Amino acid sequence: MLLQAYLFPSKRQKRKRCKVKEKLAAKGDDEMAIGVALTVLVVGLMFASGLSRGKTAKRKYIVWGTTTILIIAPFFSWVVSVLYAISQEEGFAGVALMMLLFPIFFLIGLVTLLTGVFKKESVNKSI
Repeated sequence: MLLQAYLFPSKRQKRKRCKVKEKLAAKGDDEMAIGVALTVLVVGLMFASGLSRGKTAKRKYIVWGTTTILIIAPFFSWVVSVLYAISQEEGFAGVALMMLLFPIFFLIGLVTLLTGVFKKESVNKSI
């Protein structure tokens, strides 16, 4: 009887089994993806901090502007929007939030980068 129920499950049993598998699979994938994104974000911030330590203000602006554009904007906006989408159980809300956050952080990084590129080095001419 059990073998027959396992080999030839009813529609209700199929739906129940599929829902459980989907929930377990979705939960594990989300946690893994968020963990990878946060790891890339933290490693990138540590790398940028190391590159800018003890350097001139111009170099710091360039490093942090590039880091903001390439690392902070995509990964931070993705993590925040995915967490929001999961909490609200609405994927479109997450996509909309990402569409707002990414350009904001990108523009902040672009302004920081351009500030560093066009910043004049202060030359101290005390003779």
